[in-house]
Amino acid sequence: MLRSLVRAGRPIRAAAGDGPGDLLRARIRDRERARRQRRDPSKDEFFVPTPESSKWLDTVSWPMVLGAVALTLFAKLLMMEHDATSQERLERKMKDAPPEQGTIRMLSREEWDAIQEVRPRTPFESKFARANARIRSGEPVKLLFLLAVNSMEALFLKFRNLDAYPKINEDFYRRTLSGGIITIASSIIMFLLFISELRELKVVFAFGFLHSLGIYLHAVTETKLVVDTLTGEKLRINFDITFPALSCSTVSLDAMDISGEEHLDVRHDVIKKRLDSHGNAIESRQDGIGSPKIEKPLQRHGGRLEHNETYCGSCFGAEASEEECCNSCDEVREAYRKKGWGLSNPDLIDQCKREGFLQKIKDEEGEGCNIYGFLEVNKVGGNFHFAPGKSFQQSNMHVHDLLPFQKESFNISHKINKLAFGEYFPGVVNPLDGVQWVQQTPYGMYQYFIKVVPTVYTDINGHTIQTNQFSVTEHFRNDDIGRLHSVPGVFFFYDLSPIKVTFTEAHVSFLHLLTNVCAIVGGIFTVSGILDAFVYHGQRAIKKKMEIGKFN
Repeated sequence: MLRSLVRAGRPIRAAAGDGPGDLLRARIRDRERARRQRRDPSKDEFFVPTPESSKWLDTVSWPMVLGAVALTLFAKLLMMEHDATSQERLERKMKDAPPEQGTIRMLSREEWDAIQEVRPRTPFESKFARANARIRSGEPVKLLFLLAVNSMEALFLKFRNLDAYPKINEDFYRRTLSGGIITIASSIIMFLLFISELRELKVVFAFGFLHSLGIYLHAVTETKLVVDTLTGEKLRINFDITFPALSCSTVSLDAMDISGEEHLDVRHDVIKKRLDSHGNAIESRQDGIGSPKIEKPLQRHGGRLEHNETYCGSCFGAEASEEECCNSCDEVREAYRKKGWGLSNPDLIDQCKREGFLQKIKDEEGEGCNIYGFLEVNKVGGNFHFAPGKSFQQSNMHVHDLLPFQKESFNISHKINKLAFGEYFPGVVNPLDGVQWVQQTPYGMYQYFIKVVPTVYTDINGHTIQTNQFSVTEHFRNDDIGRLHSVPGVFFFYDLSPIKVTFTEAHVSFLHLLTNVCAIVGGIFTVSGILDAFVYHGQRAIKKKMEIGKFN
């Protein structure tokens, strides 16, 4: 060994006191150095560890990284909680242990033999020792019961550590007068709000196929605004209007819209009821202005029995063709209306004279008229009006023939008993129902400007009603000159909104009540707690300042 060390150039320190371990380490270093010198650098291989694919890096995202971090933190918190619990349990056992526990002493031979008999040293202990251990430790059922009890206690301890509402010993409670007052006030407010919730409670019992019971609260209505995209529909106008100073032979109903469609002297689906000066009904008819509806053919041909079926009355120049006949006063007036002529003197018309047209107007002088029914018009803007006289078009103007009535003014006082644009639905409010207006001046035109809002109502059973609501403004147009400039009457101008309102009824579940009650109790309890803490700490701060004399 000494020869090899000298050959390697290592100094020999015979008296240095190096041990065998140092010599062995030196020899290992020398051999490693020699191996490196004999190695051929050209034959060295370099291995660069590269992954087969890095596509898995593309799937890594921030949520994955954050999830991994969160999972790691959660595991760390669980470990910390477990360590804290174990430490707390150990400290509790040490605190509750008797004074002599934990001391070290020598066991006697008898104690050691007893332990060995009860607890076998190895699983291969003799069957006699295991039987003796079972006999000494009790029955197996009792052992299992004790094990289950210990496991439950450990589980309950875990649950107790999760308690977010730690309890305070009653000895540390401090009750104050302000706290009692706040508690009473909070309890009263809770009770009142709870009663207000119960007032809206309407329990509905619904039995299904299996007689299962469903409990619901009152139905609530959800409101939405959407664009009305329906086209080509009709608009139904229901009306019931009373004119206390206009006779049924005088007033007529016309309707027209911005598309150019006109309905003049509307009689279908319109009923007129004659009223006396006290508002009592005299007669009802559906034929509109003029005599009651003609039923017998002989009466239609002049109203005289001597006329036969071949009788053809003259239209007095207003006939559209030579074959056209006017056998009644109304037919003559209608022919004049189509021509755009006014009937200045009905006594010159044979048919009107025979039927006593002017005499009927005089007989109905001082009467009123109640007009009710409905109109179906295009769902576009337009107007309908009640005015005296028969209407016709003249020079692209809407004109009413007032000459036959031989009156200077007309009293258009009226009362709107009912006006609706569509069907009735629960909760609808028609602003013109019951509106009454009394005319003070001899001439004028009363105008209502109405904004119609399409409405869809769906009840709790899924039944849908397509209807409308409306808002209205009023205006009276006074005309001192009278009928030369404007037609006396009651005009309703309506326009449709492009926005549609939808009402949908829906049941509210019983959980809604529970949620509201919890919100009431929790909210008031929290607010009262904050108020009590503010009052309590404020009183303490003031009291401390008063004790040290710094309270001004």
